[in-house]
Amino acid sequence: IERRDDALTQYEAARLEGRTAALVEQERPNLFTQRLGNIPASTDVTVELTIDHPVAWLAGSGWEWRFPTVVAPRYLGTNGTVPDADAVTMDVVNGVSGPRASVELTIDDPLVAPPTSTTHSIAEANGKVTLVSDAVLDRDIVIRWATPRQAPSLTLRRVQSAATDARAGDSAYGLLTIVPPIASGEDLARDLVLLLDVSGSMDGRPLEHLKAVVTTLIDSLDDDDRLEMVAFS
Repeated sequence: IERRDDALTQYEAARLEGRTAALVEQERPNLFTQRLGNIPASTDVTVELTIDHPVAWLAGSGWEWRFPTVVAPRYLGTNGTVPDADAVTMDVVNGVSGPRASVELTIDDPLVAPPTSTTHSIAEANGKVTLVSDAVLDRDIVIRWATPRQAPSLTLRRVQSAATDARAGDSAYGLLTIVPPIASGEDLARDLVLLLDVSGSMDGRPLEHLKAVVTTLIDSLDDDDRLEMVAFS
């Protein structure tokens, strides 16, 4: 990983020297530009991009993994508002695009039910999820799975990094998972003190807003709560 200008200089220099070169630039958190230079004729090209990003926890349903496959049009405002508008503006396909995407996702969690998808038909076997058919690149790929409720714990999964250069050394990646205890559900009694400004400056609409807020707060109280209101002007 280099600074953007330095990386582009190295890429252009390698390309002008006749070497096969590649450059990945991150335009947005979920938008990357891949450049390839000096590809020999009649050659198959494999581009591998490694991305680490968190999965989302959906209360009551488990984990959700979302993978973007399309660059949607972005709101850019008036001309000149977004300095890198050219880098994030893509041609919009009129109809169905030719390229397709296939997915193979390994879920390393105990499952209480088969994974589901809100966007594509999927198949699952031994924790490995695949698409029933290749995906048209017109929407994100979303896969969800539920896991059993775990006891409060702290675990660390460690994966040795690929030593692609001398700087990697003995470094490794770690995933720290902290499972909090389930809330007891016990409601504690509250002492609510309201300091109310009823001076002349509050006359009219401000005072009506004050009444609405106070009414809402009082409606939220239980039998064991205590309320005190202090008015001043």
